[in-house]
Amino acid sequence: MPRQWVAKSVSFSQGELTGASPRRRESSLNEINGHATSPVRVEAVAPAWYSPTRPGVAGEWDGRAWTGATRPDPHAVPPPVPTRRLFGFLSQTWFWLFILGWLITVCGGIIGTIQSSENKWWLVLVAFGLIISIYGFLLIFERHLHFSDLPNLRSIAIAGVISGLVGFGISAVVQSWLEPLAKMPLSDQMWLTGLVEESAKLLVPLLLWKIAGDRFRDPRAGMLMVLISGATLGIIEGVFYILPSGEHVHLVMSGIRPLTEIAHPLFTAIAAAIIWLAAYRSTHLFTIAGLGGWALAAALHSLQDGVGAGGSDAPVDYGPMGEVIQTLLLGNALSALYAVGLFLVLRHFARELTPPTALAANSAHWRPQIKQWGVPRNQRSDQK
Repeated sequence: MPRQWVAKSVSFSQGELTGASPRRRESSLNEINGHATSPVRVEAVAPAWYSPTRPGVAGEWDGRAWTGATRPDPHAVPPPVPTRRLFGFLSQTWFWLFILGWLITVCGGIIGTIQSSENKWWLVLVAFGLIISIYGFLLIFERHLHFSDLPNLRSIAIAGVISGLVGFGISAVVQSWLEPLAKMPLSDQMWLTGLVEESAKLLVPLLLWKIAGDRFRDPRAGMLMVLISGATLGIIEGVFYILPSGEHVHLVMSGIRPLTEIAHPLFTAIAAAIIWLAAYRSTHLFTIAGLGGWALAAALHSLQDGVGAGGSDAPVDYGPMGEVIQTLLLGNALSALYAVGLFLVLRHFARELTPPTALAANSAHWRPQIKQWGVPRNQRSDQK
């Protein structure tokens, strides 16, 4: 990467860096301070000083992440905030993929409810629907964080899937030990779910950060890997919730779990956004900021599961169709509210990973505030 990109400020103009395509982004990044430069091939985003949020203040992007350094710059101007439509999500791919996956999952649940044989082939349909809905939901982050610009996407995706599989296995084993060893009923175990599952989902990604070299240390790569890890665990968990043979359980759970399970990637990504950025800046995997991110994710997860368990260990059956419909409506409404809340919490932290090429297409809430996570205390911008 040519060093002449460094220590230059960028003033964004209308229409710059809209995130339309990598080639367009490369062209936009060749305009520094209004002067065209010779074409330079860049892998993602050139190192430079950019103005992400506040006029007159530039932040340093080193080609992979915001370093935490800021400086006054009277020429630094953030790109204009784009106008948002109230129901803009209706025109976005992630939303319709989620709806498609939800419908497929429900169809599988209906088949499982009406057939009387022991043949569980319909679970294939359920699993396929969950894969489409939950992985489809992850596309919402592409427009904000430009994951497609990352090198080694295939390795990141494979690592994420393996991490989710390992995380599910570890969680299942640990939680199966709690009742006989700790004498904890299921309703009490649910209050520890966040601690167990958030640790399990992060285990493989953290090991890869430590032993697998530089490719997994990019903050956006870490967040993508963890999103996929959480999605994978959520898909498997969803199938297991739909599997039991209680009255109308297949139908009710197939209608609720797609929306409920998207919480899994959201929980863990809250931790990952902080852990990976702080580790990248400090070069130390374990930081106070990262520990706080993990604790927040675990607490939010345990709160959801502990309250949701309702203190009951009784098997669940759903009676007449009126009760089924009521449960579906209430369950999805509560899951949607919680998912929106989690998304807003995640956005507050994930905005610190938004690259310069994504600034113009993002609202102010997705633009970095240049938090000082992982920056040595004597180098922090807020201490100067």
